[in-house]
Amino acid sequence: MPLAFKTESRGLQILYGLPIAINRMEDISVLRKELRKYGAELRLHIDHPDQIEALETFEKPQSDSQRWSAFLKLDCGDK
Repeated sequence: MPLAFKTESRGLQILYGLPIAINRMEDISVLRKELRKYGAELRLHIDHPDQIEALETFEKPQSDSQRWSAFLKLDCGDK
């Protein structure tokens, strides 16, 4: 996968704009590792506390557990 995202000041940040599902975390983790090889950062879309728990559940048994970058969507009640 030939990619050239990195600039002088920062790499490309990609938002995975769908709410995460625990059954897709392995695939998303592989994608994140692949993108990091090219200086890109994958950011997750989080809009419910259960998604944070799912991410923690996925990361706990990982031998190379790392922090994830996240975009938090907050519902402030404004309709």
